[in-house]
Amino acid sequence: MKYIFLFLLFLNFNLTAQSITEISISNSIRELSDETSRYSLEHIIDKTSSPWCISGKDWEKQDSIDLQLDKKANISKIYLANGFFDSKLFSLNSRPSKLILKSDLGEKREIPLKDNFNIETYEFPSMNASSINLSFSNILKGSKFNDICISEVSFLPIVSNDLINNRKSLNERIINNLKKPIVIQSAHSEKDETFTILPSKGEFSLEPKTKNQKSVILYQPYAIFSLEISPSPKITLTKNKNDYDLMKIKIQGRCIVNFDNEIEIKPCKVFIDPLDSSYTVYLNNELTFNSKQPEKFQ
Repeated sequence: MKYIFLFLLFLNFNLTAQSITEISISNSIRELSDETSRYSLEHIIDKTSSPWCISGKDWEKQDSIDLQLDKKANISKIYLANGFFDSKLFSLNSRPSKLILKSDLGEKREIPLKDNFNIETYEFPSMNASSINLSFSNILKGSKFNDICISEVSFLPIVSNDLINNRKSLNERIINNLKKPIVIQSAHSEKDETFTILPSKGEFSLEPKTKNQKSVILYQPYAIFSLEISPSPKITLTKNKNDYDLMKIKIQGRCIVNFDNEIEIKPCKVFIDPLDSSYTVYLNNELTFNSKQPEKFQ
């Protein structure tokens, strides 16, 4: 089984035959644990400087990443921002030194990678494909960290300034979104349950769908996981520690776990993305749900 991530491409160009519309990764791989999804897989194709990173001990030579194209295309170039796209952190972290491309029709290309803080273009004999599998046979170890990072992969031209500017643009969109109510749709709920984050003079409050609710359902795979809203949880914004960070709404309170009418109360944190209203849930500081990857938490 593989975990699938779907993305709407919102940048200033239209989809072409070489646009990546879907990305997945071997199910044994785990991105670095971070409450604000700083190193998540989606960053590989988000056209920003944010990196995807995993622990080096988790990556095996047989592991791979699948890139689904919008339709069958003739591929002869790949654009890659290898490693951690930050001048101070690039050499400290590990990064691939050889890339292997495999098409869904069985064609294979091996590409030695340059080791520099830049976006590089690699040309190779063309191959027809509707999806491309990426693997990394060789890894260059970082001078300080064992984490393996890649910041961007594309079959369309990209430049360094675009990655940085796109990240800034996303933060500007977040700031604008935080000025208006944000509706959150509960995942896995049998009911059409929603709740709303309301901004007011730099502070936030939570409004349930109906009055007198004591909790709101967050997700419902094998048990019902709900957030207590009476008393009101603490709602704040995360702070950007680096240029590649994005602000998120942080709810800190208590969650109710109902498994066959056996109730358990646990401290929890919910992080909401103001761009698309997706969210992650942490119980006792451990990730227990991501609304972008619901099948992972069945």
